[in-house]
Amino acid sequence: MKLDERAKELARIVVEYSTAVKKGDLVAISGELVALPFMQEIARRVVDKGSYPTMSCRTPENERYFYEHAADDQLARLPNFEIAKAEEIDAYIGIKATANPLNLQGVEPKRISAANAARAPVSDIIIGDGEKYQGKRWVLVGYPVTGDARQAGMTLTKYADVVFGATNIQWEQEAEKMKKVKDAFDNAEDVHIYVPGLTDLHLSLKGRGGEICDGKHNMPDGEVFYGPLEESANGVITFTYPAVREGNLVEGIRIAYKAGEVVECSARKNQKFLEAMLDLEGAKRIGELGIGCNPGITRYMKNLLFDEKIGGTIHLAMGRSISQPLDKGGGLNKSPLHWDIVCELRKLGNQPGGQLKVDGKLVQEKGIWLI
Repeated sequence: MKLDERAKELARIVVEYSTAVKKGDLVAISGELVALPFMQEIARRVVDKGSYPTMSCRTPENERYFYEHAADDQLARLPNFEIAKAEEIDAYIGIKATANPLNLQGVEPKRISAANAARAPVSDIIIGDGEKYQGKRWVLVGYPVTGDARQAGMTLTKYADVVFGATNIQWEQEAEKMKKVKDAFDNAEDVHIYVPGLTDLHLSLKGRGGEICDGKHNMPDGEVFYGPLEESANGVITFTYPAVREGNLVEGIRIAYKAGEVVECSARKNQKFLEAMLDLEGAKRIGELGIGCNPGITRYMKNLLFDEKIGGTIHLAMGRSISQPLDKGGGLNKSPLHWDIVCELRKLGNQPGGQLKVDGKLVQEKGIWLI
């Protein structure tokens, strides 16, 4: 199978820019079998750098079977060699491409959460926990495959155009643009998110600074994120787009906060799943405020790696804050859940458009920056 030239360029960006692979590195590459040609291209480039690639592939069928049939002790098990591998590698490249995005639909959420909790130590080592582990060089990379394209309601050709249009760009230039957003929001006493009749939410970033996401950990990237003060959220937010998690689609999410904690939640579809997620420890608090800034992503695709970066949107993460310093996007909330859900602020179709205010100053209206 001949690989798209744009995919080869993306592999180059991931190896040379995102993870800055150098001679002698041990680089772990993982993803679904459907993305194997792209993973092989990345591995070739790692070898050409004088480094050593190690590759792991999974299939949706085996993944679902494990979650459905494994006993509790199997779900909770983390082999020692997984820890040893995470400690030994210098860089990690994870491919986000799914043959069947709804593969885990109907699987008991608590079983998936139990397995994810068991693997948390690996994540802490690779991503960093802000305490014991500083983290490795790592990146999650979107790659166009038929399953994800179908989920987005696109042909594979159109989906690939969107993917590569959002990834194969000058990331240094995008970082300069996002610096203006960071400067506007850093240390804000009050951030007001408002959409007439739908959203009226206040939260505080006092003492908190943002992190500019410029392709070093996500690809595509393009957001500025913060860890809001844990008890600062007050008001209500209606999330415009369905949220997809572990193959479950939740639509029409509306959440009310008081003193930082969820006091009411509802959904038009799959409310029980929403409630199950919010019942997890720490999930009733907001772990992240993200501000979408990627100009190449203009429509909702039911793929969070892309949707949270849509320019003119914000997203909130239910649960865990990012384990980084408080002046670099970090927060204090602890939870096994980190679930980003997107709110549209542009005026699109029947969406009225919204506003972002920082300490009373209007900085964005209907998705257009005024800074």
